[in-house]
Amino acid sequence: MNLVNVDYMVNHLIQLCGIPSPSGNTQKAMDYLTRELDQLDIAYKYTNKGAVISTIPGQETKIHRHIAAHVDTLGAMVKEIKSNGRLKLTKVGGYNWNSVEGALCYIETGTGKTYSGTILNTHSSVHVYEDHTKQ
Repeated sequence: MNLVNVDYMVNHLIQLCGIPSPSGNTQKAMDYLTRELDQLDIAYKYTNKGAVISTIPGQETKIHRHIAAHVDTLGAMVKEIKSNGRLKLTKVGGYNWNSVEGALCYIETGTGKTYSGTILNTHSSVHVYEDHTKQ
């Protein structure tokens, strides 16, 4: 098994990044990861906090290399539906609102229905709104 295949890694990274996985809702991404480990016949286990740990034995047993990755993404939660139908969001993760302005987003309802939209700041202009970072 050749695990140093750039095309293989890039393809799976693109697939994994395309799975919506906001913090607290990562099961689809975790399922994708463990299915691939199963197909590669690589053993894994879950930690008490739900992380996946796997070991790929190498030729050298005294020196180990570790790779760690988050499968959750930064996101937001709907805080309120405004009277004009727009959504007021609250951040999940550490980023500035202006860094995600114009980004495509998906909203998953409590019943599992998904809607797509675009993040637009209400106070995006620095020279007009002094509080532009406090949305």
